[in-house]
Amino acid sequence: MHDANYNINTPTGECTKLLPGGKLNLLPKSKKGCLGGISYTMLNNRQLRNLIRFNLGAFALLFLLFWLNILWGKAKISFGWQVPFLLSDVAEFLLLLATVVFFTIAAVSRETLVIRDQEGADD
Repeated sequence: MHDANYNINTPTGECTKLLPGGKLNLLPKSKKGCLGGISYTMLNNRQLRNLIRFNLGAFALLFLLFWLNILWGKAKISFGWQVPFLLSDVAEFLLLLATVVFFTIAAVSRETLVIRDQEGADD
């Protein structure tokens, strides 16, 4: 089985998917490139800001839950408290993984927004 490769920097600015039989244009005339067939130009600035807000909110909530779980575990060990709920090691790792994913999406979205603002100022 052949894995498809995505070509981001084509001379014509197209987002193409390289296949064994040739090229398939996914999003013609995309200025920003593509990632897995999704163009950065699909979202306008307002949608991108909403995406950033959502991802930062989800990040903050999950990060708070992660640290509460750590503090509850420490209190249980140090003070012998009976805590209502503790995550297992695997669940704690998955919570931290989800936290990192939301933060990364927010950071990349913010970087895209800053680049758009800089390009708009140059025009």
